[in-house]
Amino acid sequence: MVAIAPTTSAAATSLNTRESSLIRVIDGDTIVVNVDGVEEKVRLVGIDTPERGECGFAEATQALELLLSLPDLGLIEAGGDDRDRYGRLLRYLDVNGQDPGLELIRAGLAKAAYDSRTGYRKHTREDSYISLDEISASLCP
Repeated sequence: MVAIAPTTSAAATSLNTRESSLIRVIDGDTIVVNVDGVEEKVRLVGIDTPERGECGFAEATQALELLLSLPDLGLIEAGGDDRDRYGRLLRYLDVNGQDPGLELIRAGLAKAAYDSRTGYRKHTREDSYISLDEISASLCP
């Protein structure tokens, strides 16, 4: 069991933050939100979590649900592509000043991925995600 607890740190957020309400968590790196009355699928930028049937899927999904249980969910533009090939918005999340993507990496439930190391555009949090990923123990071998 991996311990993740939502916090309320006062980290700076982007001016491109849009307030949203969570509809549901699909898995550890994809959610569905309501943005201005429109239902949108959102893919978290810069991380990858296990898919259904893989080791860590349930833990990553549950951890994201816990992290998103706090109010004030913000979607932050990552400065690259707006949508992926599946039509999902590509965003960082901010929940009361906390970055859920970073917390999932810290807990060993996500890997830093889809970044300049693999042919994608460098994203603004890439260096911190990779640095933390290098020192975080993965839940699954």
